Amino acid sequence: MRASMIFLSLLAVVCHVQAARSDAVGPSAARFASSPDGNLLVRIRTTKAASESKDVPKHEVSYYKYDPSKDVYVRRSRFQLVGRLPQMLYVSDHGDLIMIFLRKKNAIRVHSKDGKLMKSWNLNDFLSEGEIRACARTGSTLQWFDEGTFCDRVFRFWGPSMMIRALVPPFTVMRGVDDKVTFSASIDVVTTKLTKDEEIRGDLGSGTKRGTKRGTKRGQHEKSTKRGQNQSCSARLLHK
Repeated sequence: MRASMIFLSLLAVVCHVQAARSDAVGPSAARFASSPDGNLLVRIRTTKAASESKDVPKHEVSYYKYDPSKDVYVRRSRFQLVGRLPQMLYVSDHGDLIMIFLRKKNAIRVHSKDGKLMKSWNLNDFLSEGEIRACARTGSTLQWFDEGTFCDRVFRFWGPSMMIRALVPPFTVMRGVDDKVTFSASIDVVTTKLTKDEEIRGDLGSGTKRGTKRGTKRGQHEKSTKRGQNQSCSARLLHK
């Protein structure tokens, strides 16, 4: 009897620790994106059968082009996407697709308009260990990505995030963000080359000290290109 009580107590402790290390619900999935000029929309759908299947999830990615003569968006193309959905989704005016995952492996993926995977990057490919450690961590995400935007066919992004993204409470913050570190980079989707901005190293020895001068400041991006500036375009009718 005594042995059974000890076993049950240990089991309760293990379950409590496991719960503390996880989020109540995993990260959300991005299923919609609008191009900077608002003329192109991307929507991702998952059939009920696919979402309930134990197999690798499959999704349909559809491109809608705005038709000014009818004032509607008309579906022009689509492709099948296999695997988990990203936490953030961006599309250029040309249809280039950027998928952002809040994790270390395959954190960024670039797809062409026909669905071909052009290139993917792990965080270690462009961030130092110090910069990765500066990102907040929850039970199911690594909050490395703050915001991004397309300028023609170049995608610019910066981080780490100052807030917890793609999660709804309750979630477990296992490590807070180091607000003294920041980084930014750009991806040329034509050449699939990722270029990190020149770093100005402070006392931390890794990453860029927040608030120092650099070629492009985070605030300048936020002022000129906000995520929601083209959301009014999505209010137009999606016409199959």
